[in-house]
Amino acid sequence: GCRPGEACRLTLAELDRAGGVWTYRPDHHKTRHHGKGRTIAVGPKAQEALTRFLAGRVPAPAVKFDPADPDQRKSVAAEYDRAHRP
Repeated sequence: GCRPGEACRLTLAELDRAGGVWTYRPDHHKTRHHGKGRTIAVGPKAQEALTRFLAGRVPAPAVKFDPADPDQRKSVAAEYDRAHRP
């Protein structure tokens, strides 16, 4: 359950794909100005939809990718954003 605007602004840098349930922590959200964080659970059906959407669109990293390394996840996400965002 996320707002449509949050779904449209989702970036890989905000999506933690470790574990069975992914988590999406948007940088910008409705109650951010109150100092509150927001965590959205991404279950199996949404994971499948996101995976199908991203298939073939995420650039291959130049080095072996370790999904447990948050710095590598952010790096790949930033590269994807540069390549696919206006």
